[in-house]
Amino acid sequence: ACDQDRLEYYQRVAAFNRFCGVKVTEISADEVKERCPIIETSDVLAGFYVEDDGRANPTDATQAFAKAARNLGVIIVEGVGISDVSTTKTRGDLLPRVSSVTTTSGEQVKANIVVNCGGMWA
Repeated sequence: ACDQDRLEYYQRVAAFNRFCGVKVTEISADEVKERCPIIETSDVLAGFYVEDDGRANPTDATQAFAKAARNLGVIIVEGVGISDVSTTKTRGDLLPRVSSVTTTSGEQVKANIVVNCGGMWA
């Protein structure tokens, strides 16, 4: 955070995250610099650190998830557009559940789980 308003905002976000069980620590500008030396910290008031956070290459992560899903029996179909998702709601369900999808070629495929992998703006 580089100004007091932003710092207060992040402190509120961090407090909420701690309430949700995330271990968030406020750290000084010097600690920010220690953790990431390429960051310019001359105007930094504080940063926030989550020990359990991580980074992943999106392509590698996607392929790893796909492999694990296939090992569990999931069928992954690529290059097929979906024109409709059908749902059903049975007694006692709070929300409707997916029952099938319709492809752009008109084929209806039964599915109780659908993962939208159409990109970050899907």
